[in-house]
Amino acid sequence: MAVISIRLVEEEIKNGQHTMKRKSTASSSVANVITVFCREFNVDIRDYDVHINFSGGVPVDGPSAGVAIFSALYSAVKQIIMPPDIAMTGEVSICGRVLPVGGVPMKIEGAIEAGAKRVIIPKENYQTNFSSMNIEILCVSNLDEVLAICFGEASEVILTA
Repeated sequence: MAVISIRLVEEEIKNGQHTMKRKSTASSSVANVITVFCREFNVDIRDYDVHINFSGGVPVDGPSAGVAIFSALYSAVKQIIMPPDIAMTGEVSICGRVLPVGGVPMKIEGAIEAGAKRVIIPKENYQTNFSSMNIEILCVSNLDEVLAICFGEASEVILTA
């Protein structure tokens, strides 16, 4: 049995003499994903060696990586390969919903530049001008829809009240 630790990064924000600490929202996204994953798939994450790393030397903060983290974790635990042509963005709630995020047009452009053929975005972020972009836009509102797109399956239990 492996042990996993999730460290919520704290950042110091100095304002004159006052110092305030806040938890990284990217780390909070990891915690949300693990909560949903363990609850809905009856998985004890301590049975796995899990390390989530955002490579590339670019600071990551914000909830946008939630859907990607969930999909990567599902792929690793279930040993199912992720489609290589798909990009994704969206916040994951602890109820399994996919919530809107900022900067979606730029993220879609980045997906196109990276060679993705399809991109998953939160349904609430859809804009009609996305239809003219050179990529298939897949709008989702919950993690069951993400699983169906990425792996051709759905848990039927992820979305909770």
